[in-house]
Amino acid sequence: MPEKIPAIFQASHHSVSASYGVVCKITRGSTLQIWDHAISWRETNLYLSSDLCSLPPFVRNSLLGLMKLTSQLTLHHADVILPCADFFNPGWEIEIGSHQGKLENRNIFKRKIDPVVNGIPPADISKFSPIKETTSPLPTVTMLSHVWYAKDIKTAILAADIIVNVWGFKDYRLDIYGAIDKAPQYSTDCFEILASKSLPGYVNLCGTASPTEVLKKTWVFLNSSISEGLPLALGEAALTGAPVVCTDVGASLRVLTDFNTGDCFSAVVAPNDAQSLARAQINMLALLDEWAPYANDPQGYKPPSIIDKPTPEEVAIITKRMYEKKSELRALGMRSREIVQKSFGGNRYLREHEQMLWIGKSRYDMKYPSRSQRPELRPALPSLPVGSHMWGQASVPSTLQARPQRPSIFRGSSILARSMQASTVVPSPGGERPISLMGSSSGIKGIQNINDYFTGYRPGDSNISTPDFRFLTPPGLHTPGTSSTRSQSPMRKGASARLTMLSRGSTSYDTRSESSSFMVPSKQLPGEDSFLRDLDTALERV
Repeated sequence: MPEKIPAIFQASHHSVSASYGVVCKITRGSTLQIWDHAISWRETNLYLSSDLCSLPPFVRNSLLGLMKLTSQLTLHHADVILPCADFFNPGWEIEIGSHQGKLENRNIFKRKIDPVVNGIPPADISKFSPIKETTSPLPTVTMLSHVWYAKDIKTAILAADIIVNVWGFKDYRLDIYGAIDKAPQYSTDCFEILASKSLPGYVNLCGTASPTEVLKKTWVFLNSSISEGLPLALGEAALTGAPVVCTDVGASLRVLTDFNTGDCFSAVVAPNDAQSLARAQINMLALLDEWAPYANDPQGYKPPSIIDKPTPEEVAIITKRMYEKKSELRALGMRSREIVQKSFGGNRYLREHEQMLWIGKSRYDMKYPSRSQRPELRPALPSLPVGSHMWGQASVPSTLQARPQRPSIFRGSSILARSMQASTVVPSPGGERPISLMGSSSGIKGIQNINDYFTGYRPGDSNISTPDFRFLTPPGLHTPGTSSTRSQSPMRKGASARLTMLSRGSTSYDTRSESSSFMVPSKQLPGEDSFLRDLDTALERV
């Protein structure tokens, strides 16, 4: 696994391969989002059923066990679960992720489910424009479904058998568009049913085709699935103005229902029920029963209804009504278009998905805040000579490379250090400590005897170091006419005698140049500052 991975691991399912996200979350701290398009555990149970899978029972049970384990593991460790529908699928995810309430409380698990309902891109909305007139002369029902078990093509064929052979609607046509070779055995079964029911002229397995071309000749769009996520094919059909008949699986009802008002202008029936599917198609084609109010019939007219065994006269009346109400049927389909445009706009979907990604990134940032960078050290003092008009003969040594630090004697509340206003302390050539920049506060206040400052000091005390210093002072503090001289540390001189600081009118030592009235000439030592030499000599004479 790479050392650096994105902050968000998003999987479009909770199957085996999505378990890699659990590893990324545990080892790298990624936010794990499950963007569920379907309930993989439910679909796997269909695929590995004895009706569809020819593997031995032991192999099928082993695969089902692996799938169950990874599904529970992935959903349980997921930080956010984003189902493609806001009902039906969340219930499955709660039961799987909480292991039916055994791993954690269902209500607690429910908190991390935030549906992002699928949307149709704006380009597709414009592509599926309303069709004013269908090109098929006969009442034609179309399906855009691959020929395989989950789409339940067999039930659609059996419903067509009821319409054509039992009820006698000979003008009825069912065209099924989709891959025939997806499940060869299932396709073979469908062809056998067609042959046994004498339906080849009424039901056609047409293979793949362009959806826009198929919908141009569609009177009613049919979906007979027994398992779905959120089938946007229903929305695409509704965008063209085709009325929809579908089974109540997945979020099919969500696609066709106004979220705010609850209005639904499509027929929704139970899955795996050929009789109900057949009746719903005839009622929609002829605008019967619940759809009669949209037929614009004359006031007082009582429309016919379909019964289990209609007479030929009743079939003829209903068939005639199909052709007469063709425009009203298209108007009813346009009502569903308005619902899809409002609920499944691409802009809304993209915005919600973007927000969930930002939420995942924010969750990662809050859980693993980036460590703040250590502040950079101040650059070393420049190794440039200081002008004599400012510092006399003194200069900053060129060997300084590290950040200046105070010697330990001047750390904390060092009164002696603060008494040297605007002074720079530099270790003697034999010392190891770097330069220390002095503060600019006033001089020693309230101390007349320097021994008062060193009270309690004992030789060898580890808290106070005694390096040698040379002091670089401003020009006003130099003795006029002298050069730098060498001095020793006051502490090296010791504190055996009571050395009293000279008072200058107050309890502080005045460092102004005009008040420095004492000068003690002495032998010049190159490279040293004269002010400290004068001060040292004066203290010894006192």
